[in-house]
Amino acid sequence: MMVMSVGLVLVVLAKPASRGDVLQLLMWGGIGIFAICVLFIALLVVRQKLLSPGDKGGDGRAGFSFEDLDRMHQSGRISLEEYRTLRRQATELYAPADKE
Repeated sequence: MMVMSVGLVLVVLAKPASRGDVLQLLMWGGIGIFAICVLFIALLVVRQKLLSPGDKGGDGRAGFSFEDLDRMHQSGRISLEEYRTLRRQATELYAPADKE
């Protein structure tokens, strides 16, 4: 059975291709490549939407962590005064409310 299948494939491949066959092959090949590109772009868009920390949803407090703040100060991007102010504001933001 396998030999017959291989023989049939060789006979089909050995037949000279007509102009219509080549055009049909190019058309379906182009459609296939286009479909793969569209699916790839759609996958990238969905991946970006799922993985990016957007501004939508949540409590809106996701900016940077204390470690990020420390790195900014150590690298010289913010001064000691800015570092202390931001750290104090961040700790006040997350401090438990006083119960009176």
